Amino acid sequence: MFVVQFEYEIVGEGFVESCEGFDKLSEAREFGHNVIDELCDNLDEGVEIDDATIRIWNTGDEEIA
Repeated sequence: MFVVQFEYEIVGEGFVESCEGFDKLSEAREFGHNVIDELCDNLDEGVEIDDATIRIWNTGDEEIA
């Protein structure tokens, strides 16, 4: 399983964090790219975003901790 985690702060509104699991790396990559596109769209609209981080990792056969 591949996991995508993202976290960022919308200045003045609060912190956003989410974690999603995918069976295929291609699905995880697409999801990660969509998150980046959404963040950039928000920046274009004047939303101030701070400390955006997106992580993708393989959990192997173990449970997600």
